[in-house]
Amino acid sequence: MSESFEQWAKGVRKMASDEILQGMRGIKALFLVVAYRWGASNDHQYFVYLGDDETKAHALARSEVDDRGGKYDCAIYTPNDDGTAFTLCGYVAARDDQTKPEHNWLLDMFEALGHELDRYADGKVTVPDPKDENCLKWEPCEPEPRLLARVQQIRGTYEQLRKISDERNAETKS
Repeated sequence: MSESFEQWAKGVRKMASDEILQGMRGIKALFLVVAYRWGASNDHQYFVYLGDDETKAHALARSEVDDRGGKYDCAIYTPNDDGTAFTLCGYVAARDDQTKPEHNWLLDMFEALGHELDRYADGKVTVPDPKDENCLKWEPCEPEPRLLARVQQIRGTYEQLRKISDERNAETKS
């Protein structure tokens, strides 16, 4: 009887993780440097360095912060013994007031507001459901004309930019 795909995939993942851990056994320490835009853990981020040289990790973090003109902070992490979690062991900030990557709640708020505004321009809003205070329900609305015109202008600009980007991507692929 043949094994299921799930069993096969689980076995492959286990072998791969065992090989990675085996390869790490000779390494005394491992350092991961991650750059965070504006120091926000929920914004753009990328890996700068992964290796066993702590001095190099700190130097590359400092260099990345300096070279990016204060737009990115860098966090330096080290994994626990089995590689299942990382601990912050250093932080290089562009500003003095930040000591670790933080969740930027303003990004979440403006994203949610943008979604609400988009739905409002489509003639519907979410309001508390009087039958269940923990739920929201859709309600039709008549958007204010000036606001609707501005939302449509923004949508048009976005669509133009998306079309240009799609055309450039198509040209690049061919």
